[in-house]
Amino acid sequence: MGRKMDTVKHNIKLLVKKFPDSKNNYNMLIVLYWQHFDGYQHISDIAHTTPSESITRAFRELVRKGEIAVNQQTLKIRRNNERKYRLRYQKERC
Repeated sequence: MGRKMDTVKHNIKLLVKKFPDSKNNYNMLIVLYWQHFDGYQHISDIAHTTPSESITRAFRELVRKGEIAVNQQTLKIRRNNERKYRLRYQKERC
């Protein structure tokens, strides 16, 4: 799995260099990844693509390590959404 994740990270670096706006939108990043690296052309192709969670997890790791810079507004929005999500689902478990 480590080797596959290294490939995903490498591909993400290439994508954000070519499509800088993809750093600010997970959906864009995922679709671009599928189109450019997995050959996605139609919804029926989705079963054979890299899992979206693998793509976003690799992206977050690259951001955390400082290999990809995301603007502060995007980081603030994502952190706020994460906080809301954790609060919401933490309450449901109790």
